[in-house]
Amino acid sequence: MAEYEALGVDRDIALSAAIEEVSNQLGIAKQDLLTQIGTTESNLNTRMGEIETNLQEQIETEAQTTRDTVTETATETQTQIQQANKASAFRDFFDLVVGSEDLEGQKVTVGQSPLAQIDYVYGFDTPFATQQQAGFYGSASPYGAPMAASRQRRPQTVASAMQGPLNLRGLPGMAKGGKVDYDFLGEISQIMSFGD
Repeated sequence: MAEYEALGVDRDIALSAAIEEVSNQLGIAKQDLLTQIGTTESNLNTRMGEIETNLQEQIETEAQTTRDTVTETATETQTQIQQANKASAFRDFFDLVVGSEDLEGQKVTVGQSPLAQIDYVYGFDTPFATQQQAGFYGSASPYGAPMAASRQRRPQTVASAMQGPLNLRGLPGMAKGGKVDYDFLGEISQIMSFGD
């Protein structure tokens, strides 16, 4: 029958041809052979279908069992790998802690520092501690101490700064330079005229 089905013949026709072939080989009629077996061609065909269905179900069950076993084995292997990695990391950390030189801690002793020897007291009227600092750092101003003193002697008004050339040559402590001509009112009027 398998030979007939392999050739593409329908199962009913293949079964009928197989029964016919066996009865010819035995030398008995087809119906007598079926009677001796105790079945009919229809029952035999039904039984063959049941056997095929059962075999297919059994194959599928075995395949599913195999897939489940492979999945479980892979999961267990993955879990074992993760556990081994965790154990290895813990072991490495433990070895690192045990191998450290200061496992029990270190004792550090700190003594009291000596007091600073400051010979003067700061006041809040100036940022300088002594007159020496005031003289040294006060003269470092870009305007110089003499200019500050000259301002106190001769106050400069805004009007006097806006008119005529600015001559800084007469101030002591300042660089000797020329005249700076700056017409303040002219500059302002020129800037204002650009808005038109």
